[in-house]
Amino acid sequence: QRVPVLKHGDFVLGESATVNEYLETVFDGTQLTPADPKLQALMRNEIKYFDSVFLPIFYQFLFAQQSTRQDELREDLYHKLVFLDQQVSAYQRENGGGPWWFGAQLTLADFSIFPFFERFAVFDHYRGFELPTKCARLHEWRHAMCERESVIATMHDLDYFIPRYVAYAGGTAQGLSAQAFRAGASN
Repeated sequence: QRVPVLKHGDFVLGESATVNEYLETVFDGTQLTPADPKLQALMRNEIKYFDSVFLPIFYQFLFAQQSTRQDELREDLYHKLVFLDQQVSAYQRENGGGPWWFGAQLTLADFSIFPFFERFAVFDHYRGFELPTKCARLHEWRHAMCERESVIATMHDLDYFIPRYVAYAGGTAQGLSAQAFRAGASN
């Protein structure tokens, strides 16, 4: 069974992005999907890009045991982060400024992507890789997310993540996500 899984009455739904959209649609609260259909489409693309392109590299980098492969993935990850930083910068410029992924409005993209930046220190711990200083917008966005009450209430520190990623860093994780990421597929 993949996680997260949502059970709402008799309805069962998996996969983070669709769970997030379902929760926003079914329950009252802050609107996290932009009203503008173009921004909605861009938001979905960003979440999909992150899930299908960025995350496999994230986990492959942790799985890699050979230093040459780690170096290749480190370089790829660096370039992907620089690209994401440029994307965020452009979105913020085009959408009224602001600290969020799409500028002034907090969206599902922020909450879908942030959990992986929350555990980014795992890279430093296991692979000596930090979020590049060149990625100023990503640093600012991450800082803004870390100041939100909802994020503070659910965040974990590095001591929480280190033991949870030891099998990934050692190349021995066996769960469904681990198998998919090891094969280069998205979760």
